Parts: sequence; structure tokens; C-alpha cells
Amino acid sequence: MFKRKFKFKIPSQEASIKLSFLIPTLSPYLNKKKIEIFCIQFNELTKNIQKGLEVPVIVYLTKDNDTICFLKSLSTGYLLKKLNNIDILDINNSKSKINLLTIYQIVWYKIRFYEEINNYKKNSLKFLEKNLFFSILYGLKSSGTIIKL
Repeated sequence: MFKRKFKFKIPSQEASIKLSFLIPTLSPYLNKKKIEIFCIQFNELTKNIQKGLEVPVIVYLTKDNDTICFLKSLSTGYLLKKLNNIDILDINNSKSKINLLTIYQIVWYKIRFYEEINNYKKNSLKFLEKNLFFSILYGLKSSGTIIKL
């Protein structure tokens, strides 16, 4: 069914033909017009995500040289680093302090991502929000991070 699979991290709302890695990777398989269409579709998909956040993308090329694009969720460590200038490696080494508002902010970004990109229903989002919050909280606590109230 699929001819090729590519993995990229593309900044949200900033996909263009000028990206240094996009053309050399896709040009043997797609013409310039199809790459431009892919960039437009990616920018449309990521319009509700903060501009510049690197979104993990999996691109499949079909046998008739069309693209199918899947966006993956942003990692918690990446969100900590980008949104709050906290390095996940620094957290583990120095017993850093994170407040609950930071955790809620990360959960909010992840929920928005699931809501906009994956079209989750409202009932399942409440369940997902609670699970995400506690999994991030317990993950940070188990790594020795001090959670401030």
C-alpha cells in the first residue's frame, strides 16, 4: 500500500519548500507542486498549534505518489523545554522545582493537540486530561523533581 515512509520534525505553521531537509528527501519521489501541496496541508493542520513548535510527522508515499501525513503528539520533555525553558535533563540532575501550573499548561497543549488534530470527542478528552496530568505528575515525581503547589 505504501511505497516509502519518512519521519520529520517540522516547525508548526512553517512548512515550505525552503526547508533544507524537505526537498532533498522528497524530490526523488514527488514533484515540486506535490511538495508545495504537502506544505500547505501541513500548515493547515498545525494552524492551532503555537507557531514554531517542532511537530513530529510521519509521511507515507503511496504507490501513485500521493502523500499521507500523520502528526504525532509533542513530547512532555520538549514542551517543558520550549514553553517554560526547563531542560528535562537538568530536572533529573538538580532536583528542580516545577509548579502545578506548568504541568497544567503541558496537559492543555497536549489536549488541544488531540482535540484539533485527532478529532477526539469531549467525553474522552476529560478522561485523557486526567490521565495525562497524573502520568506527567508521577513521571516528574519519580525522577526526583520537586512539585510546588
